[in-house]
Amino acid sequence: LPITYNNRTYLPARALSEALNVPIEYVPTTNTIWIGERNETVQITSADQYQDYYGMIITKDPAQLKGDDKTYAWGITNNQTQEMATVGCVLLPQAQYTTFAASAYVDNGVKMDLTIEIRKETFDGPVLKSYTLSPGETIDMEADITGVSKLYVTTDIKIGHDKVEKFIIGEPVFKN
Repeated sequence: LPITYNNRTYLPARALSEALNVPIEYVPTTNTIWIGERNETVQITSADQYQDYYGMIITKDPAQLKGDDKTYAWGITNNQTQEMATVGCVLLPQAQYTTFAASAYVDNGVKMDLTIEIRKETFDGPVLKSYTLSPGETIDMEADITGVSKLYVTTDIKIGHDKVEKFIIGEPVFKN
C-alpha cells in the first residue's frame, strides 16, 4: 500500500515495478534501486576502478592522451617508452557492470600489429575479446563483462624489437 508523508505519496518499489511489468534491481554497494532497463555509463577515471600495471597511468592530462587523430578527455597510457613484453592495465568492474568499452591507439614506433586481449579475472584468464591494432591506428573496443570482478586489457610487444612511445586506452567506460 502507498504511504503519505509530508504531503508526498510513496509507493513500494517492488509493487510499482510489478504493476508496470518492468524489471527491478537493487544495488547494495550504491544503495540504488533501478526500475526498468538499467542504463548507466561510468567513466573509468579513478584508482578504485584501476590498478597500476607495468608503468601505465590513469590520467586526464591532454598532453599524455594525444594520439595521431584524437586527444582523449581521460584514459590510461604509458608515461615513458615501453619495451616490456606486456603493456596494458587492470580494471576493476567489481561484477557491477555488463559492458566495457574504450578506444585504443598505438604510435608508429611499433613495427607490427598488436593483439589486444581483454581477459577475465587474471592475467592469463579467459579471453573475453581480442582486437588487432596496427601501428598509428585507433580502434574501438567493447566486451561483455557480466559478472567480471577484474579485467585485464593487455598487449604483448616484442622485446628488443618494438618500442611503444604511446599506447592509449582512451575514454574507457563501464556500462549497464
